[in-house]
Amino acid sequence: LLAGTPDGCSVFHSFNNHTVALGDIIRQMQKMGLPVEIAESREYEAALEMAEADPEKARILSSLIAYRNMGHGRQIRPVPRSNEYTLQVLSRLGFQWPITSREYMERFLQALQGLGYFDEA
Repeated sequence: LLAGTPDGCSVFHSFNNHTVALGDIIRQMQKMGLPVEIAESREYEAALEMAEADPEKARILSSLIAYRNMGHGRQIRPVPRSNEYTLQVLSRLGFQWPITSREYMERFLQALQGLGYFDEA
């Protein structure tokens, strides 16, 4: 739909405006029997440091570790994002993003599970 808009409408931020709470995702993972534990920040950091010391786990977690150290000691703040303009255009074109259902979350998590995303090292 957005590709068919006039040339003057050239910058869009196309993403679903309905968010899902992390707690809902964790509950869905637990319902599916996926191994997830809730931890305080200090516990998480300690576990991540232990994983960094293990060469096999560090290899698996390399991208996560890289993002963790991206700020080089500086605080990183997310860039504010807005897709209000895009939502207005899409609405005029007759499109609205669906609310993310529990069934969608389960299918998404099953797809990740099928890719081995939750396999333990």
